[in-house]
Amino acid sequence: MEDNEIKLCFLEEGEQVIEEMETLLLDLEQASDKKETFDGIFRTVHNVKGSARAVGFDALGAFCHELETYLLVYKNGEQEVTREVINRLLKSRDIIAAAFNVYKKDLNAVFDFNADFDADGSGDDEAPIEPSGPGLVVGKKATNSNDGSVRVNLQRVDKLINAVGELVVLDSVLRQQSIKAMEQTILKTVEQASKIIREVQDLSMSLRMVPVKPLVQKLQRISRDTSTAVEKSVDFRVVGEDLEIDKTILDSISDPLVHIVRNAIDHGIECPEERAVRGKPVAGFLELSFSQEGGKLVIRLRDDGKGLDQQRIVAKALEKDLIKTGEGMSEQQIFDLIFAPGFSTKAAVTEVSGRGVGMDVVRTSVEALSGQIDIASTLHKGTEFTISLPLTVAIMEGMVVKTTKENFIIPFTQVSETVKITDDGLKKGPESGTLLNLRGRYLPVYSLRELLGDKKAEKKNGIGIIAKSSRIDFIVLVDDVVGQQQIVVKPLGAELAGYKRFIGSGVLGDGKPALILDLAQLADEELKRVKDVG
Repeated sequence: MEDNEIKLCFLEEGEQVIEEMETLLLDLEQASDKKETFDGIFRTVHNVKGSARAVGFDALGAFCHELETYLLVYKNGEQEVTREVINRLLKSRDIIAAAFNVYKKDLNAVFDFNADFDADGSGDDEAPIEPSGPGLVVGKKATNSNDGSVRVNLQRVDKLINAVGELVVLDSVLRQQSIKAMEQTILKTVEQASKIIREVQDLSMSLRMVPVKPLVQKLQRISRDTSTAVEKSVDFRVVGEDLEIDKTILDSISDPLVHIVRNAIDHGIECPEERAVRGKPVAGFLELSFSQEGGKLVIRLRDDGKGLDQQRIVAKALEKDLIKTGEGMSEQQIFDLIFAPGFSTKAAVTEVSGRGVGMDVVRTSVEALSGQIDIASTLHKGTEFTISLPLTVAIMEGMVVKTTKENFIIPFTQVSETVKITDDGLKKGPESGTLLNLRGRYLPVYSLRELLGDKKAEKKNGIGIIAKSSRIDFIVLVDDVVGQQQIVVKPLGAELAGYKRFIGSGVLGDGKPALILDLAQLADEELKRVKDVG
């Protein structure tokens, strides 16, 4: 039993090593100092070999020994490192990863390192090396790590976060009650308790946050393999790979991003000959970025390819009977057709794409996370996909506002500043809208009552919440700002799940529920309404 525990520990720690090995191999083509990179690869394989033999995975150790022999020739500079060599090394890495998966299911399994690996399902993959048997590595990060880490079940983390969330609500209620009591001793004690609760909250929330780097590494490999398959050269770049996001989001968005990357390379980026004719660099440009904007996780993927051909999309949609007529469709409506099930403009089916599956899965997955996906594209210039997802952290800072008799919550991340508004400072805009001159800039003013459907609302006095959307800066008029507090974010019920204007709900300090507004979504809906009317 003890030996099995050691083996399982080795397999768990080895996952990080396999990722490190793949990162080094993917960096090898661009590395200015290939010797240093090869040293890292060799060290990783050597560590796996020793650790595998130590825990009894002799076949894996033997495979790594053969791989070391193969690496030495290139490590010592005796032969040139070509793309084919890197391909072979990547296959070797995949064999090690496959062995790990087999051993996890059965610690006594026999893995044939010559026959059990078939990368493309064709059954004719050349062995990466000529191994006599297999082995595994605990890489530099794993062996030298002494951070005292412990693995915790994710469900336990969720329970902890929920418990802390409820504690935050109770803290808000206690704060209000202690202020009314005006007892200095109680106020001081509550203040101290609140500080500790905030620290516990921050720590508990951080437990769910994981770096996006492993996903980035996976997509880099996807980019490389796909570009090789379709015989294209791609310069794949990443921005924001050090960002940490909720693990649930990371796991859920992985497959959609794989679809988008593959489609961008296969559909979007032209072949080298076509790019040369258009005066573009032979290597297509593909950039993936991660950022946190306005309380949301924003993922962008842009390329410098041929862009989306609106006429071709409409023609294909008509052919597949997805639409009855293309007349009167906006640019965005046309772009949205690529998300329809079964839609594809690919003339021939390949291993990469063309079966009409993928992009509909992307939209379904994003919407399941209460997110949205937008497309911007210019013919012959390129395409950009923007995925906006809510930060599914359980607690947020919110501003409590009042309109009529109801209270609503606005995320602090969507608020720039507040300003007092009177009728005297307002003027009519060119499209019957209302504008406010704010330090020399005229910003549109929307009444929250009107945005929420009260068309009889005429009051123009109150507090203006200056917010930002993806299109313009704007102001939302509310009757009053009640205060601010930390909010435990709860998912919406089934009856409100389809309303994008609401991020979720929360419980206020007085124990009453309130909806959390998405100001950017409200403003975008109003802009679309005005445009449609016009």
